[in-house]
Amino acid sequence: MSGPEPIVLIVDQDPAVRDALSALLRSIALHAQPFPLPQASSEDRPSGACLILDVRLPALDGLGLRSPADELGVIRKRYQSLTGREHQVMDLVTRGLLNKQIATELGVSEITVKVHRRHVMLKMQVASLAELVRIDEKLAAAG
Repeated sequence: MSGPEPIVLIVDQDPAVRDALSALLRSIALHAQPFPLPQASSEDRPSGACLILDVRLPALDGLGLRSPADELGVIRKRYQSLTGREHQVMDLVTRGLLNKQIATELGVSEITVKVHRRHVMLKMQVASLAELVRIDEKLAAAG
Protein backbone atom coordinates (compact mmCIF):
# COMPACT_ATOMS: atom_id res chain seq x y z
CA MET A 1 0.00 0.00 0.00
CA SER A 2 1.52 3.28 -1.03
CA GLY A 3 0.87 6.52 0.81
CA PRO A 4 1.11 10.09 -0.35
CA GLU A 5 4.28 11.22 -2.08
CA PRO A 6 6.87 12.47 0.44
CA ILE A 7 7.22 16.24 0.28
CA VAL A 8 9.84 18.58 1.72
CA LEU A 9 8.93 22.22 2.30
CA ILE A 10 11.89 24.59 2.06
CA VAL A 11 11.54 28.02 3.67
CA ASP A 12 14.51 30.31 3.12
CA GLN A 13 14.92 33.95 2.12
CA ASP A 14 17.93 33.20 -0.09
CA PRO A 15 16.84 31.99 -3.56
CA ALA A 16 20.21 30.29 -4.13
CA VAL A 17 19.76 28.20 -0.99
CA ARG A 18 16.19 27.29 -1.98
CA ASP A 19 17.32 26.30 -5.48
CA ALA A 20 20.29 24.26 -4.24
CA LEU A 21 18.22 22.39 -1.65
CA SER A 22 15.45 21.75 -4.18
CA ALA A 23 17.96 20.32 -6.68
CA LEU A 24 19.55 18.15 -4.00
CA LEU A 25 16.19 16.73 -2.91
CA ARG A 26 15.08 16.11 -6.50
CA SER A 27 18.33 14.20 -7.08
CA ILE A 28 17.19 11.64 -4.50
CA ALA A 29 13.61 11.51 -5.84
CA LEU A 30 11.96 13.71 -3.22
CA HIS A 31 9.41 16.37 -4.09
CA ALA A 32 10.49 19.80 -2.82
CA GLN A 33 8.34 22.91 -2.48
CA PRO A 34 10.42 26.07 -1.92
CA PHE A 35 9.02 29.24 -0.30
CA PRO A 36 10.76 32.56 0.37
CA LEU A 37 8.68 33.07 3.52
CA PRO A 38 6.20 30.89 5.40
CA GLN A 39 3.02 32.15 3.74
CA ALA A 40 0.54 29.33 4.07
CA SER A 41 -1.09 28.54 7.37
CA SER A 42 -0.34 25.20 8.95
CA GLU A 43 -3.75 23.94 7.80
CA ASP A 44 -2.74 24.54 4.15
CA ARG A 45 0.44 22.47 4.38
CA PRO A 46 0.40 18.78 3.56
CA SER A 47 0.17 16.48 6.56
CA GLY A 48 3.43 14.72 7.35
CA ALA A 49 5.55 17.04 5.21
CA CYS A 50 9.13 17.63 6.27
CA LEU A 51 10.15 21.25 6.80
CA ILE A 52 13.57 22.76 6.20
CA LEU A 53 13.48 26.19 7.83
CA ASP A 54 15.98 29.05 7.67
CA VAL A 55 16.84 29.66 11.32
CA ARG A 56 17.56 33.31 10.57
CA LEU A 57 14.04 34.25 9.51
CA PRO A 58 13.02 37.38 11.42
CA ALA A 59 10.55 36.93 14.29
CA LEU A 60 9.78 33.32 13.49
CA ASP A 61 10.65 29.97 14.98
CA GLY A 62 9.83 26.39 14.13
CA LEU A 63 7.04 26.16 16.69
CA GLY A 64 5.37 29.20 15.15
CA LEU A 65 4.84 27.23 11.94
CA ARG A 66 3.05 24.36 13.63
CA SER A 67 -0.65 24.03 14.24
CA PRO A 68 -1.60 24.55 17.89
CA ALA A 69 -2.24 20.80 18.33
CA ASP A 70 1.15 19.91 16.80
CA GLU A 71 2.88 22.52 18.95
CA LEU A 72 1.28 21.19 22.13
CA GLY A 73 2.27 17.64 21.20
CA VAL A 74 5.90 18.68 20.78
CA ILE A 75 5.87 20.57 24.07
CA ARG A 76 4.33 17.59 25.91
CA LYS A 77 6.91 15.24 24.45
CA ARG A 78 9.72 17.51 25.64
CA TYR A 79 8.10 17.83 29.07
CA GLN A 80 7.76 14.05 29.37
CA SER A 81 11.50 13.71 28.72
CA LEU A 82 12.23 15.49 32.03
CA THR A 83 13.10 13.48 35.13
CA GLY A 84 10.98 13.78 38.27
CA ARG A 85 13.48 16.16 39.85
CA GLU A 86 13.62 18.26 36.67
CA HIS A 87 9.79 18.52 36.78
CA GLN A 88 10.06 19.81 40.34
CA VAL A 89 12.75 22.33 39.43
CA MET A 90 10.80 23.53 36.38
CA ASP A 91 7.68 24.02 38.50
CA LEU A 92 9.55 26.04 41.13
CA VAL A 93 11.53 28.06 38.57
CA THR A 94 8.40 29.02 36.64
CA ARG A 95 6.73 30.07 39.90
CA GLY A 96 9.54 32.60 40.33
CA LEU A 97 11.69 31.01 43.01
CA LEU A 98 15.42 31.70 43.04
CA ASN A 99 17.97 28.86 42.84
CA LYS A 100 18.77 29.24 46.54
CA GLN A 101 15.07 29.03 47.47
CA ILE A 102 14.59 25.97 45.25
CA ALA A 103 17.61 24.30 46.86
CA THR A 104 16.15 24.86 50.32
CA GLU A 105 12.70 23.63 49.22
CA LEU A 106 14.12 20.43 47.68
CA GLY A 107 16.86 19.85 50.26
CA VAL A 108 19.69 19.92 47.72
CA SER A 109 22.62 22.23 47.03
CA GLU A 110 22.28 25.33 44.91
CA ILE A 111 24.76 23.85 42.41
CA THR A 112 22.50 20.79 42.01
CA VAL A 113 19.56 23.10 41.28
CA LYS A 114 21.64 24.91 38.64
CA VAL A 115 22.48 21.59 36.97
CA HIS A 116 18.81 20.50 36.93
CA ARG A 117 17.72 23.92 35.72
CA ARG A 118 20.20 23.73 32.83
CA HIS A 119 18.91 20.25 31.91
CA VAL A 120 15.34 21.60 31.91
CA MET A 121 16.32 24.45 29.60
CA LEU A 122 18.11 22.08 27.22
CA LYS A 123 15.39 19.42 27.16
CA MET A 124 12.61 21.98 26.75
CA GLN A 125 14.71 23.68 24.03
CA VAL A 126 14.35 27.19 25.41
CA ALA A 127 16.92 29.94 25.71
CA SER A 128 15.30 32.06 28.40
CA LEU A 129 13.19 31.84 31.53
CA ALA A 130 10.46 33.82 29.74
CA GLU A 131 10.21 31.10 27.06
CA LEU A 132 10.04 28.42 29.75
CA VAL A 133 7.23 30.27 31.54
CA ARG A 134 5.25 30.58 28.27
CA ILE A 135 5.63 26.85 27.65
CA ASP A 136 4.60 26.08 31.23
CA GLU A 137 1.49 28.25 30.76
CA LYS A 138 0.59 26.37 27.57
CA LEU A 139 0.95 23.05 29.37
CA ALA A 140 -1.17 24.26 32.29
CA ALA A 141 -3.89 25.63 29.97
CA ALA A 142 -4.07 22.35 28.07
CA GLY A 143 -4.39 20.35 31.27
